[in-house]
Amino acid sequence: MEFIQLPHMPPRKIRQIVTFEGKANIDRALNRGNGAIILTGHFGNWELLAAGIAANGYRLSSIARQLRSKRLDTLVSAYREKSGYASIDRDNGIRPALRCLKRNELLGIVADVDTRTDGVFVDFLGRPAYTPYSPVAIALKTGAAILPTFIIRQPDESHRAIVEPPLALKQSGDRERDYIFNTQKFTNVIESYVRRFPEQWIWMHERWRTQPHIKPDDK
Repeated sequence: MEFIQLPHMPPRKIRQIVTFEGKANIDRALNRGNGAIILTGHFGNWELLAAGIAANGYRLSSIARQLRSKRLDTLVSAYREKSGYASIDRDNGIRPALRCLKRNELLGIVADVDTRTDGVFVDFLGRPAYTPYSPVAIALKTGAAILPTFIIRQPDESHRAIVEPPLALKQSGDRERDYIFNTQKFTNVIESYVRRFPEQWIWMHERWRTQPHIKPDDK
């Protein structure tokens, strides 16, 4: 219901609903000139998080999977654009994502999914979880900072958004090891929020469906 209302909310109203902590982390990252990756999970109202970032004057494009219903996908994309942020199709997203960062803008990635995209197995809540390493690959390629960012619904139905400091990425020269190490690092941050606010993690798919002996599939 909040998402449906977003296109009709002026930025001033969104800023009243969503308060931010750590916006300076975005500004410092953008001052480097390489853009920044806003990394989050299916946690709280992540669409409102994107709208809140846009309402604060930042240019944001988020990687998203196309919905199976073309009409619904068109509607959702239009709502996002009216709310100040854009969608990048996950299946054809690498070039638009790189262009976004080259323009020194923000790239949103929701990284708590088990999908057919390239990934690695890391520990998540005590179990091996197939996790996309694209945030790490993009960050290492472009020099963009990864900023873990989460929105938390408050008892009065307002929202508190927290922008964490940039992850310190390991670069050992061994690409595969670096992908695993750094993917585990950002997954640990996602897990920390899920453990603190389990009721706000609303990912309905089977997070651990793919296991090391099972070929990754499109869930």
